[in-house]
Amino acid sequence: MGKYNGIKILKKTKSRTSHVCNNCGNNISPSEIYYREHIEDTFLHSLHAKKYCSSCYEKLGDTLLSPKVKSPHQNVSLETFDKD
Repeated sequence: MGKYNGIKILKKTKSRTSHVCNNCGNNISPSEIYYREHIEDTFLHSLHAKKYCSSCYEKLGDTLLSPKVKSPHQNVSLETFDKD
């Protein structure tokens, strides 16, 4: 968990250039609405703010800000398969 995750919000933004959604990987074209992470403090800015397309925001909403939980099957070592 990051230091500023408690004060992050998703801010509605109109795209001026093309972007890629951090959730689904779809392209966000210029003049399209997307949602980017924003820190509520006036003096803090994020250089690596994640951007999400409007369809991901409609499906998931503010749960996009919650930390991702890894499934226990993602990092399985080869030793577990060699036990047979």
